[in-house]
Amino acid sequence: MKRLVNIVPFLLLLSLNINGQITVDPGNTAPFDFENIIENVFLGNGVEIVDVKYFGDPKAVGVFANAENVIGLNRGIIMTTGHATDAVRNSDEFANEDTTQDQLDDEDLESLLVNNIDLIDIAKYEISFIPTSDTLRFRYVFASEEYPDFVCTSTNDVFGFFINGPDPDGGSYDFKNIALVPDPSDPSMNTFLDFPVSVNFVNGGMPGNSVPVSPYCEEPLGSLDFSLYYNESNPGMGPVYNGYLD
Repeated sequence: MKRLVNIVPFLLLLSLNINGQITVDPGNTAPFDFENIIENVFLGNGVEIVDVKYFGDPKAVGVFANAENVIGLNRGIIMTTGHATDAVRNSDEFANEDTTQDQLDDEDLESLLVNNIDLIDIAKYEISFIPTSDTLRFRYVFASEEYPDFVCTSTNDVFGFFINGPDPDGGSYDFKNIALVPDPSDPSMNTFLDFPVSVNFVNGGMPGNSVPVSPYCEEPLGSLDFSLYYNESNPGMGPVYNGYLD
């Protein structure tokens, strides 16, 4: 039986560890546009696309290529809070913050922040598709310029990947977030904790510069316990973001 599934990936910052010969082209560069890059770049075989909608600044989405030797993926999409093409800059540079996405909001993404922090610069896809199997997998790398200075503060980049539709085990998903922190006790990384992928939950294990003891370091607002997934970007090399996650 075919099942219609909706997935909603949101981004306050999603990027890639990229340098060298890697390229990033704007998401609306021919032959692509913001809709067909999902079918032709993001999704693989085994799904029938029903509908794709993008919400956000046009500059926030791009297509990267030649990344096999860096992240193990030759090609994919990049979604950011700023300009996607800035990702190829060195980490000691600044990404362009000229975006106009402040008018977007979403209750599901806001729920990941727990304490009702206002969201700005959202990049959001809504994708409806029919799968031909009972398993959905995706790979991503989360990165942020808020590392390490703003760890344990209200300036908290976050990523959500929400799924809505029939659950093969019974019942239905109701915009369930499946972008979660892996359980360190499971070396297979197939078990996940109920913590979102964000600066405050996955970081280098230290509060930001001049940050006092803060509730943003403690559950349910954050944690300093998952530094094994964190990588600091090398000065003078890409990506432009100061830190990124495995």
